[in-house]
Amino acid sequence: MPPRPVVIAHRGGAPHEIDNSAAAFRHAVTVGADALECDVRQTADGVLVLLHDDHVRLDDGRRLVVRQTSYPALKNALPWLLTVEEFLAEFGDQALLNLDLKEAGYEEELARLLRSWGHPARVFITAQRLASLRRLAGLVPEALRGLSRGHVLSWWPPHLGERGTTTVRWPLALQIAFGAAYARANAVTVHHRVVSPLLVRWLRQRGYVVTTWTVDDLGEARRVIEAGVWALTTNEPDDLLPGLGYPARAAYACSGDWREAFNRIAWLPPLVADRPCQPNGLPRENASKRDRRA
Repeated sequence: MPPRPVVIAHRGGAPHEIDNSAAAFRHAVTVGADALECDVRQTADGVLVLLHDDHVRLDDGRRLVVRQTSYPALKNALPWLLTVEEFLAEFGDQALLNLDLKEAGYEEELARLLRSWGHPARVFITAQRLASLRRLAGLVPEALRGLSRGHVLSWWPPHLGERGTTTVRWPLALQIAFGAAYARANAVTVHHRVVSPLLVRWLRQRGYVVTTWTVDDLGEARRVIEAGVWALTTNEPDDLLPGLGYPARAAYACSGDWREAFNRIAWLPPLVADRPCQPNGLPRENASKRDRRA
C-alpha cells in the first residue's frame, strides 16, 4: 500500500453536523483528518464567508442570495455561519486548510486575510476559474493552488461505467494541461472517477500534485490511493480512516505547510506518523520561527 495520503474533511466531513460549521470542523479534527475543506463566497458588504450554495433558503420561504445580502443579515439567519477570518483563527493551527472558491472577484480580499493571518503556506486554494488562480499566484504565491476539474462526472450516468469515464478522462486531461499552465496552478484536483494510474503519472511528470474528491467508498479510496494521489477529500473521515487501516489521528496536520506534507508522502514509507506538535498545533521545529514572524 502506498503512503497514507493527506485526508481532507469535505466541508468538515461530519454528516451529523451542519456543513462548513465550526462543529463540523471540530469533529473532523477529533477523528484524525489532516486538513479541513471549506467553501468560500463573498457577501454584499465584502465579507468572505463559508457557504457552498449561492443562496440560502429560510424556513419562512424567503431566499437570500449571498452576493446580494449583507453579512449581518446572513449571520442573523444562520447563527453558525463562519467567516474566513474566523476559520483561519480557530482551525489554522489544528489542521492544514483547503479553501474552495465558489466565485471570482474576491482574490485581493482573500490574499489580504491570508497575509494578515500570517501562514498562507498552510492553505491550499482550489478553484474552477483559471483567472482566479492566476491572480492569486501573484498575490499570495506561498499558498498551494489547485485547478479543480471533473465536475461533470458528479452527474455522470452510472450505467456508462468505466467506458464512459474513459471517454471523458483524456479530453479532460488535455484541458487540464493547458488550463493549469495558464492558471499558474501547482496542483490539480479531480473527481475521483477521473483518476487512473496513467493520468496521475502523466500529470506528475508535468510537475503537478494530484489530489481527488469526494471519496466515501472504501474500495474507491483504495483504488485512487494505489493510483498515486497524494490527497483525497471525503465526507466521512471517521469511517474512511479506520476502514483503510489508518490510526484515527492526523498524520500531516502538524506539517509546516502543504508542500512539506507532500514531500513527506514522497519520501516516507507507508506507515507515517506525525511529529510532536506545539500546543498551537504547529511542528516544534517551525513554531518558534513562526511565532517571531507573527
